[in-house]
Amino acid sequence: MNNLIKYEFIKIIKTKRVLIATMILLVTVSLNIFNVSNEYFGEFSGIAAVKHQFNAQKNNSGPITGDKLKKITTYYHDIVYSPKNLNDPKDKTSGLTDEAFVKFSGKYSNFENLIIRATTPKGESTLNKSIVDISPDESSKIYDMRNINVEKYLNNSKVSSSTKEYLINKISMMEKPLNYEPIRGWEQIIRTIDDASGMFIMIVIAICLAPIFTNEYQTGVDNLILSSKKGRRELAISKFIAAFIFTTLFFLIFMTYIVICNLILYGPTGANTPIQALSYLWYSMYNMTFLQATLMIIGLSYLATLFYVSIIMIISVKSKKSFTSIILCLLLIFIPYFIYATNSINDFSIISKLMFLFPSNMTLGLKIISSYIVFNFFNFVVPLPVIICIVSIIGILILLLMTMRSFYKHQVS
Repeated sequence: MNNLIKYEFIKIIKTKRVLIATMILLVTVSLNIFNVSNEYFGEFSGIAAVKHQFNAQKNNSGPITGDKLKKITTYYHDIVYSPKNLNDPKDKTSGLTDEAFVKFSGKYSNFENLIIRATTPKGESTLNKSIVDISPDESSKIYDMRNINVEKYLNNSKVSSSTKEYLINKISMMEKPLNYEPIRGWEQIIRTIDDASGMFIMIVIAICLAPIFTNEYQTGVDNLILSSKKGRRELAISKFIAAFIFTTLFFLIFMTYIVICNLILYGPTGANTPIQALSYLWYSMYNMTFLQATLMIIGLSYLATLFYVSIIMIISVKSKKSFTSIILCLLLIFIPYFIYATNSINDFSIISKLMFLFPSNMTLGLKIISSYIVFNFFNFVVPLPVIICIVSIIGILILLLMTMRSFYKHQVS
């Protein structure tokens, strides 16, 4: 059995498509991580801007108190947006001059974004909102406003009383005041995985593993090996184990690459900073640090990938040709992702919940921890990450049993 597992594993990694697909994935992920051409901090750009931004954020480390935010807002009102720095001295909405933008951009940008997000009701866009629209006193009360804004949002949504109670309880448990450290490295890890890197890993795995059974049918090996029940059983088990070993190694190598590169480039600090310190996650119901969120997202992505591999196995054993198997596996990635990405879906709609039960969408960690998607079973509320774990594990077991049964019933010609 061990020799058969080794043989199946080597057969997977020796194909040209594995090398080509892996290189394409490596280039895609690297471009995602190291694309700093749009990074600016004052007069600096690129890597230099990243370095200076990290140092500025490090100087801002410490508790995010109401008084601190009030002083920062006052700084923007009185100094940054003073008449001499505006395109139109009489209009604060006219924007900063190029010289003023270079001078002031980046110093408090993380807090500026947080203040704008925190003073905007949940569910509303901040696109056309500026910090000059916010009074210093208003910015000092963001912790009190958070609970009020969430409750208003839930009151305007079609949500059951038990779900509403659960979400409000989760929201109220956030640490106050938040303790801040530079978080760019950990933020970029989550964004890199969310920006389709998790999905790209699945695509490569689909290309590598989709022909795992169809190759036997096309080459006629099934006539030799599948002529006995023992041959069927041992070959099926060895393929499962080899596929899971390949997937695990491939996944861990790329996730390690993503984590190390982002922490080296953008800085390793902020692991213990609550995720709500990032403006995009201010209203998140998940009370965890960036380290905890990263580990959870990687864990969910790994389970989702194994779930997807199990789907690949059943498609491969049912298909007669490798090309057909690959196309079907890829469609299973793109269709659910496309439906979710091209529609404005409410957190509490049935379709939003269903979309996150497909493997490709289970890797969208940033969207998972920013959403309020929960499942209510007779007033027993279960958060989305728990449901993903349950669905993935049950799905893996059922699909592997189905694959074994289909393989046993396969008729050799």
